[in-house]
Amino acid sequence: MIYLDNAASTPPMNYLHKFINDDLNLYGNPSSIHKAGVKSKRKLEAYRRSILNFLFNTNEGNVIFTSGGTESNNLALFGLSEYLQSINKTTIITSKIEHSSIFNACKALEKRGFKVIYMPVCYDGRVDIEELDKTMQENKDTLGLVSIQMVNSEIGTIQAFNDIGDLCEEYGVLFHTDAVQAVGHIDIDVNKSKISLMSISGHKFHAIKGIGALYVRDTKMLKSILYGGEQEFGIRPGTENVLGAGTMCHVLADVCNWLQICKHNEYCKTLQQKFLNVLNETMNIPYQINSDGGIPNIINISIPKVEGTALAMLLNEKGICVSTGSACNSNTLEPSRVLTAIGLPDELALCSIRVSFSFLNTVDELANAAIAIATESQKLYEVSNVQKNKKK
Repeated sequence: MIYLDNAASTPPMNYLHKFINDDLNLYGNPSSIHKAGVKSKRKLEAYRRSILNFLFNTNEGNVIFTSGGTESNNLALFGLSEYLQSINKTTIITSKIEHSSIFNACKALEKRGFKVIYMPVCYDGRVDIEELDKTMQENKDTLGLVSIQMVNSEIGTIQAFNDIGDLCEEYGVLFHTDAVQAVGHIDIDVNKSKISLMSISGHKFHAIKGIGALYVRDTKMLKSILYGGEQEFGIRPGTENVLGAGTMCHVLADVCNWLQICKHNEYCKTLQQKFLNVLNETMNIPYQINSDGGIPNIINISIPKVEGTALAMLLNEKGICVSTGSACNSNTLEPSRVLTAIGLPDELALCSIRVSFSFLNTVDELANAAIAIATESQKLYEVSNVQKNKKK
């Protein structure tokens, strides 16, 4: 199998097997007062401090452990809603290409009386900073939160998050960023980027599924969106996932230091170039690349007359795993909201696939995938032309 859907979920690092076996002894509930519980609690807090210092590069604020990116994003937006209403700052700015866990949460907040502004993006998927500044100026009296992702999961766009953070500081508003696709690919400093809240998910950077986190600079303004106990500073009730937090901590230390990020990015650029070179040599029908200048491990391709879902299914039969976009929206027949936002017509957006890889992939895998995409696309293209001629 050639696995090229790393933007949806990454393979866990092999060394986690030993760590997981060791940490299975931490079966005590961290909220219990006996020795087993205290042992688990101490481990959990050690993992929390390590992640706060290592990934977020700060001693300020706290890490709230969650089940993943979707919960972290929902906790950020809904958890802030009561505070924002109390200070009459009920305008939120986000973008048109956010993950569905932000986009749909904002739609729900609109029904609760919030005004949400969905910023358009340029052809490369980036929010125009001058337009954002103008929009913030026009809404400064009621603006309370800006939530714009660091990296887009479908086209790999890296937003100008440092500039966005500077604007948020200038206007005195909170800045939340969905960094689920950013961890392990770009250097992150929450202080430098003026980030108030930041969401991450372990299975996007080679930890295990079911663990994520929300960085919060000031926990006093965040309320729980669940009913239960007082775990995680009273913000996220439920028995803590110590094992998951440990896997996330271990992998972060391995893959997210700056030297490793640079090394992995260079290798992914090599994989990207190999894939594109082979695709260009073997593809005999028109196609276009929708991802340009973002993180190097996400390539989004549109092939006119070649339906993306059909192509992904044919590739799956060949043992090649790709997707048609975000895994959270993979079952819909609607065109990608991200691709239409950058200017693709519906019919071309539906003819798109996403190839996403990691430093665990090989050059040969990317070359073989490119050949298979060219071959299977040709078949679908010819079928499409036959069907078109029959209609005439």
